Amino acid sequence: MRGRPFERFTGRLAVALTAVLLLCAQASAPPEFEAGLQAYEKGDYNAAYRLLAKSAQKRHPASVYYRALILWEGKVGRLNDPTAASWFRFAAAKGHVDAQYMLGRVLLSGRGFKRDPARAREWLTKAAKAGHRRAHFQLNVLNFADSDTPGPRFAILEEAAEKGIEDAYFLVAQAYEQGRGTDVDPGEAARWYTKASAAGDPRAKLATARLLASGDVPGGDAAAGLAVLIEGAQAGDKLAMMALGDAFIAGGSALAKSVPIGLAWYERAAELGYDPAVLQLATWFTDGTHVAKDLDRAADWLRASAQAGNANSAFRLGKLYDNATGGTQAHKAAALEWYWRAARKGHGEAMRWLAYLLRGGSAGVTDRVDAYYWFARAGAAGQPTKTDIANTASSMSPEELAEAKRKLARAKAKGLMK
Repeated sequence: MRGRPFERFTGRLAVALTAVLLLCAQASAPPEFEAGLQAYEKGDYNAAYRLLAKSAQKRHPASVYYRALILWEGKVGRLNDPTAASWFRFAAAKGHVDAQYMLGRVLLSGRGFKRDPARAREWLTKAAKAGHRRAHFQLNVLNFADSDTPGPRFAILEEAAEKGIEDAYFLVAQAYEQGRGTDVDPGEAARWYTKASAAGDPRAKLATARLLASGDVPGGDAAAGLAVLIEGAQAGDKLAMMALGDAFIAGGSALAKSVPIGLAWYERAAELGYDPAVLQLATWFTDGTHVAKDLDRAADWLRASAQAGNANSAFRLGKLYDNATGGTQAHKAAALEWYWRAARKGHGEAMRWLAYLLRGGSAGVTDRVDAYYWFARAGAAGQPTKTDIANTASSMSPEELAEAKRKLARAKAKGLMK
């Protein structure tokens, strides 16, 4: 089979892919695939989708991949994310490198399948090892976002953005705004926020407005930026409330700094039940950032959110009680209660800390069976509990260990863990 440029991602970028080599190693492609691919490359997506159907029915991976891509991009009729995602998965499992990359993107986005960053990274890594450049760039975007030492990775991240990896736009903008791995440059930050907004990132419009409102963007319209934030906040947009709060807390050459006004906007968003605002307020009152340290107020915000069912807030409230200075058994018991609530909702870290309290007995109850159970559940959720499981097992009687394993078997049967 002759070589050719493989995928056009979002209709704009043609990428020469090593999947061509994979196809060359296979038997000759069905003739309808050749015709379908030619139609795809000409932009006749309806014809391509129709022509590729027959070869896709023969389980030809490249045909399945292109039909998935056409659906994913909405080139024919309405978007059909679940079907496209399933077809990407089929082709990826057959070794199609483009499909492996796209499956990674699907799992990052949560379109079609439940969002699963760990599995996304696995598929992106497979594609990158096969020479897929966009997968390589996407992994660098993820690594930068997770890194505490972003400096050496910033150049690679910016290159990814220049290559059109849209997930990189917002991160590059943040890096320029915060000086994360590069020099602070409000103008470059605004430029990349604008690109991210044009690519559909809902955070970017408000971030651009917040940056403009500071007056620190050369040639920027500070009044227009502030107007966007105020309009959104007054209309009830909780993200706009937080962005307006951030603008007042940071201040700038065109906006007088006012922490009280900034906090008031955060509190309004929190009162409307917006959990990111709740968690940020709790962090500030816990750490004493922008406000006087006040653990009672932190606990009040977290409790309201946790009682409404937010697992992150329940876990944070548990940690607040667990780490209380001069903590008593009552504090530990309260921590155990909130850890348990979060763990029941699938919060892996809460499972682990719940197990520590159950094993240690500082909350007034010791239960090695439940400690083993929750350590195992936490491990299945990605927490580092292998040593904890072994240490707990070594202190258990055979009967206790058998009981714990029966509980785990029931949890697996109910789909509570893998």
